Amino acid sequence: MDNKKQVSREEYIKYQQEQIEKEFDRKRMFLKYQKRFMIAIIIIVVVGVLGTIGFFLYRLFNPIEQPINTQIVDAPPAGFAITTKQVEIIPESANRYDAFLRIIDTDQNWGVAKLDYTISLRSTDKAVVGERTGTTFILPNQEKSIIELGIDTTNKATTATTDFEIKEVQKLTESPALNFATENLAYQVTDDKSKVTGTIVNQTVFGFSEIIINVLVYNEQNNLVGYNFTTVNDLTPNQRRDFTVFWRKNLNVKKPRIVVESYVNPFNSMPFLDIYSQGQMLEY
Repeated sequence: MDNKKQVSREEYIKYQQEQIEKEFDRKRMFLKYQKRFMIAIIIIVVVGVLGTIGFFLYRLFNPIEQPINTQIVDAPPAGFAITTKQVEIIPESANRYDAFLRIIDTDQNWGVAKLDYTISLRSTDKAVVGERTGTTFILPNQEKSIIELGIDTTNKATTATTDFEIKEVQKLTESPALNFATENLAYQVTDDKSKVTGTIVNQTVFGFSEIIINVLVYNEQNNLVGYNFTTVNDLTPNQRRDFTVFWRKNLNVKKPRIVVESYVNPFNSMPFLDIYSQGQMLEY
């Protein structure tokens, strides 16, 4: 009986020792993996911090280029310009001159709604002795004349130069056909003064409050000997209107060739009357 109890006690003690060893092994394994886990966490944190610092340093020295919001604007082609085809001056008196320009727009689509120009009259030594500035317009693929009368000078002028500044361009998908016919052209000399008379016919479907009429007179050798301009107001479709231009001198031409050029500014609605014969509109 005592041996049995003694054996039971020994087994119990052995059992307790085994349990203590198992608990110790469990705690030892826990401490072992806990240490590895903490080392891994520390490595992850350090790598994350270093990565974040590296990223910000990289962005600091290599900033991201923001995309530029480019707006595509329809504009004339490179090299678009208005050029002078012809420049002439005619003396009106000792220090007073008339100037004639022929300008050209060779582009098929783009016109100039506002074109500033400067005419510089120059002496034999190229010095500027008189100037005149103005504003005009020109349609795509158009030649047109500009006439400036009575430019005062400080000395005798022999040549003229021109400068242009394009202020406003506009694209016309279809250039308007503003056709005006002329009839009954006649050249007369009265009291040693010349004049040209004629009739303008509005062949368009529009009515106009103002039409500019340039009159050019060429002699037998096809030299331009005189130019002048006038305006005709309130011309409805198919209507006719007489006009006259004068010169204070005799142009001394026996068989003149008379050229009439009529202009209306289609970029401005002011010259157009509200009355028109058909539903035709200008297309821009």
